[in-house]
Amino acid sequence: MLTPLSWIYTAGMKVRNWGFEQGLVRSERLSVPVVSVGNLTAGGTGKTPIVSDLVDWSIGQDISVGVVSRGYKGQFTEVTRVPSDPKKNVYCGDEPTMLARRYPDVPVYVHPDRVSAGKTLLEENQVRWILADDAFQHRRLRRDLNLVVFDATAPLWHLRPLPAGRAREPLSGLGRADFIILTKTNLADEGLLDQWRTVLDPYLRGRELVECEYRLSDLVCPMDSTKIQSGARVWLVSGIGNPRAFEELVRRAGVEVAGHTVFQDHHAYTPKDVIDLRSSLRQSGTTYLVSTSKDVTKLQTFEELGPMLVEARLGLKWNTQRESLINEIDRLVR
Repeated sequence: MLTPLSWIYTAGMKVRNWGFEQGLVRSERLSVPVVSVGNLTAGGTGKTPIVSDLVDWSIGQDISVGVVSRGYKGQFTEVTRVPSDPKKNVYCGDEPTMLARRYPDVPVYVHPDRVSAGKTLLEENQVRWILADDAFQHRRLRRDLNLVVFDATAPLWHLRPLPAGRAREPLSGLGRADFIILTKTNLADEGLLDQWRTVLDPYLRGRELVECEYRLSDLVCPMDSTKIQSGARVWLVSGIGNPRAFEELVRRAGVEVAGHTVFQDHHAYTPKDVIDLRSSLRQSGTTYLVSTSKDVTKLQTFEELGPMLVEARLGLKWNTQRESLINEIDRLVR
């Protein structure tokens, strides 16, 4: 039954896209440039580190930037500015909360309608441009640049349309992409990496494929900023789209992984989860509970974890094509 359902889903997406392309469904432009960082497939492809890297660039250039996001699984009913302290107010989704915590001076707004989120952000803040997180299919918001992200460690069957695969729309949708970014290239099997390059090549439209590697930049305790050195013995916990890549990244940093508790993506941690995690640490003789930045945002609300909770902060190593991407953004926002 999956293949017929995929056909129906694909047909629906094609009709929807046709409506936008023919002007039957209108998109709306904001008063500042909008750059979308999205994907073709559901699940974790590595968008958030890209968004974070672009925010870092903008801050370094002294160019004010705002972020809008759907706020998946957030507990809000209207356009909301995400608080920089995850313990305050309503929960606004994993990625937006992580970004607001990391960049307290950058306005991050959430709402399923990214147009409304962007308008409210601009009414309440002065920014030169907006990053729209996970907005490739949100065509009601007109954008000036479309970045589409793929995970090089993901199997190619992910490109099959939902529900047989994970594709939100066919590869032909990449005709709207200005830059295609392939992430986690250092964690992918060389054969699979070559397959991804071959699949994406016809959609580059004369541009080079932008690739980036994931690097573990730091292991830091958010409670007191203590850094954990390589060689430490740790227990991992994650609720992300690609936990195997996260574990491999930590291992490559020279950390001994005693075990890994894996939850579904966007998992909402409970007191029982924390009890079980502390038990795993005791039984394995480990001192530190290492998690992703996204998960730490939720786990640090449990004060009993204290100094044992450690955040694995990611960094990116880009190929030379990042320069052409940055130049294009710089041209838009200056």
